[in-house]
Amino acid sequence: MDQSGITSPNPDLDLGEGQVCVTDGFGTAKETITQYNEQRRALSYVVELKKMPFFVKQMGNSWRVESTGQNHAVVHMHAKVTLLPAFAQVMASYATTNDKSHRRNIRKT
Repeated sequence: MDQSGITSPNPDLDLGEGQVCVTDGFGTAKETITQYNEQRRALSYVVELKKMPFFVKQMGNSWRVESTGQNHAVVHMHAKVTLLPAFAQVMASYATTNDKSHRRNIRKT
C-alpha cells in the first residue's frame, strides 16, 4: 500500500491535516480536519474514501463534547453527506413522506 499520503494520527493535528484509515468495506479512508475549536471542544472533518459510492459527492462529520457534570460528558455527532442531485431529491422525498421519528435533516445541494 502507498503510504505517501498517510499522516500521524496525532490528536494535535492542524487544520488541513488528518489521518488515513483502512476499512473493510470502503478501502482507504482519508480524514482531513476542516474545523477545530478547543474552547467549544468541537472538531469537524471530511472523509475521502477510495471506494466512495458513485452517488456520494462528499462526506464528513462534526463532533462536540459537552460536559454534563464531573467525570460525565455527552458526545454530539453530526454526519454530513452530500449526494448527487437526483439521489438528494429521492432522499428528501423519503424524509417528507415518513413519520417524524424517521425524518432526517436532508438538504438538496
